[in-house]
Amino acid sequence: MNITASLSLSQLKKKRARSLAAVFAIMLSTSLTTAVCSFVVSGNAMLKEFMGEDYGEYGNAYFSILLIPAILFGILIAAMSVIVISNVFRVSAGERIVQFGTLKCVGATGKQIVETVMYESLLLSLIGIPCGIGLGIVFTYFGIGIANVYLDQLNSLVYMMMTEITFSLQFVVSWKALLLSAGISFLTVLISAYLPARKSAKISAIDCIRGVENKTAPEKKKIKELKQSGVIETQLAFTNIRRNRRNTRASVTVLSISIVLFISLSGLKGIAEKVEEYIYPDREQTVIVEYMSNYDSRTNPVTGRREVWYPNPIDTDLAEQIGEELKAYDKEAFFGDGQDYDTYFTVLSEELLTDDMIEAQEYLQGDTKTQYEFPVEMIVLDKLNYEKLCKAAGVETGSNILLNTFSYNYRGTEEKIVPFSETLDVLPLETADGTLTEVKIDGSLTGNDIPKELFNPNTNPVRLVVPEAEVRGYDWMSAPADVEGYMEYANEVMERYFPEGESDAYMELGFSTRVYKIEDYTKVMNIAIVLASVFLYSFVVLLAMIGTINVISTMSTNVQMREREFAILQSIGMTSEALRKMLNMESILCAGKALLYGLPIGLVIILIMNYSVRMIFPIEFCIPWKEAIIVMALVFLVIWSTIRITASKLKKQNIIETIRK
Repeated sequence: MNITASLSLSQLKKKRARSLAAVFAIMLSTSLTTAVCSFVVSGNAMLKEFMGEDYGEYGNAYFSILLIPAILFGILIAAMSVIVISNVFRVSAGERIVQFGTLKCVGATGKQIVETVMYESLLLSLIGIPCGIGLGIVFTYFGIGIANVYLDQLNSLVYMMMTEITFSLQFVVSWKALLLSAGISFLTVLISAYLPARKSAKISAIDCIRGVENKTAPEKKKIKELKQSGVIETQLAFTNIRRNRRNTRASVTVLSISIVLFISLSGLKGIAEKVEEYIYPDREQTVIVEYMSNYDSRTNPVTGRREVWYPNPIDTDLAEQIGEELKAYDKEAFFGDGQDYDTYFTVLSEELLTDDMIEAQEYLQGDTKTQYEFPVEMIVLDKLNYEKLCKAAGVETGSNILLNTFSYNYRGTEEKIVPFSETLDVLPLETADGTLTEVKIDGSLTGNDIPKELFNPNTNPVRLVVPEAEVRGYDWMSAPADVEGYMEYANEVMERYFPEGESDAYMELGFSTRVYKIEDYTKVMNIAIVLASVFLYSFVVLLAMIGTINVISTMSTNVQMREREFAILQSIGMTSEALRKMLNMESILCAGKALLYGLPIGLVIILIMNYSVRMIFPIEFCIPWKEAIIVMALVFLVIWSTIRITASKLKKQNIIETIRK
């Protein structure tokens, strides 16, 4: 073993605590890289099994969905690791600055100085990278197990909605992925070690012997003197933080990144929950029995319009007959309704629209017109609820009722307006082939007079309730006391009316029937949110652990390197209590600096994400106060406890002997 390698090995043995911290940081960094690569391999295996060897027609798109997040995570892991591991080597090089000066005086070159540090990185990598790969495989194994628990729930819900599809991640150990993660980790360690090594090699021998790491030019802008506060501990804390700026910079940076990730992720989770609340509003009903026809479309050769037709529509009489049988089991909160979204459209003049609707169309379409074209949603209800609606509108049973309300997303805010004037009494309905029919509007309803079951996001501007029609789909909703018993009974009813529907195929017969809990629909998004949150929070926690190791290593080393300074302060009268206050204030200042950078950046990222989502869903901006308080408490706790524990070891030292050192 050559002299530089021997010096590196002796340094690692001498500073075992910091060596262990470096190994642990390398191990965690490698484990994260390994987990990301292994998840890509597992996801790739799942897609190949499901879609074929080349993913089919959209192979490049699906491959990008796997690869792009992996690259982003890899860059983030590498950046965080370089900051942390480089700081460990920088502190190590700083402590050995006198040793480097001595070596230079006896003929050592800058290249040999760099080699001593690089040998350290090599020796640490030989331990940290293999352990990290093993830990990454363990993370992947348990991560896939957790993912499959949620995917099993998702599979059961998907099976209820369409042809059986099974999503399942396989635990695949790929030697290519392991080699790639090992190579990335080794390159990260080399870069982390080379940066401080090169800087140390450039310092002159005389400056090394003096213990001066580098000479910095005076600041162009002088820092304003602190106002006289009368508390010497506070002034000393501020002075020490300014003087040791380079020593704390890496710790502050890593903590800030961890804060940004945690706050951003919490904000993203909150945004997803708000979107879920908007899409799936609360309902009194708990179970839906559904019939849905398939549809087909073409371009009408005469008018050039898109023409949609339903091969198996359901008419009002059949829907009412099925509803009566379902109510025979339990009629609690029963509500039946069917819709036709695609058959009709209407053209209305400007005089028939309210000013609010004209402004809305100008915002949505970008210009004003003299005539406006709208798609028409035809709605039919079960007999009892239709009669209630007619009574609320003050018209006789058998009337056509306009739901005169419209909501749209205005720059992230939901605007609810009355779209049509009271003079609209005849609605011209036109089909894609040009057939025109005029329908008399007998009454209209707005606001709270409309049943909440008919308030759904993204509905057509024109909604007309008619006494009877053939529609594409129909829902029978209720809130039975015995949910499982009712669902079994409802399936039997639907099988009697649609015996062909017993097949598991979805829409292959031209229609489908389903019986499901309303909450199961929301569970699909819940599962996606929870699954993403579990993995992303785990990722952030592991990155934060790497950062915490860096903070502990840097802060403890800084305190130990200042033991002579503390001894001198005590020799001129500073009490242990005053020294403790100074260190507490330093921890507060360091944590505050990290929060000062991390919190605003995290909130800005949440604001950007919220703004992007609000262009589609009108949800409000919410600051994750709870998560912000938690992360603030954790940052202060980590820095404060590290400084206090390290400083407590200095109490046992003799002041005279410490000053002599």
